[in-house]
Amino acid sequence: MSQMKRIYPEDNNAGGAYSDTIGMMLALYQKKHEEAESFLAESLLLNTICLVNSVVGYALVLSFRRDYTAAKRMLSGLIAYLSPLKEGEKVDFADKIMASLYTTMAHIHTPEGKPAEAAECLRRVLTAVRQFTKRSLDHSSMYASNFSISFY
Repeated sequence: MSQMKRIYPEDNNAGGAYSDTIGMMLALYQKKHEEAESFLAESLLLNTICLVNSVVGYALVLSFRRDYTAAKRMLSGLIAYLSPLKEGEKVDFADKIMASLYTTMAHIHTPEGKPAEAAECLRRVLTAVRQFTKRSLDHSSMYASNFSISFY
């Protein structure tokens, strides 16, 4: 562990680049689970955002190439991966991500000539946006005081 700290000192973990490794090592070798959890949570969030951006970008490339089946398969796989992160009916960050994925899916259905499927995707987006907007309006003071994650 001391060697790891020399290689990955906290001041060299800019942007959480080594959070996954640090968290794993803390949990596995040091049994410092609470300390590990903060690194692993940061890593999961950052890597999920990167995965979402990469899959959406790749799906758009595939759509441009008119490989709609592959594009939808990628998006559907990501939706299946992210679905367990959602906590029941509670409105959370997963709703925003799912809304962007279904918007992209609608974008792919449109040139494919499937307007009904595109409309169904957009209905899902609208439902998510309404739920999130309602919750944001109901709890705006809570968000202002407790929101600590920033995306840049």
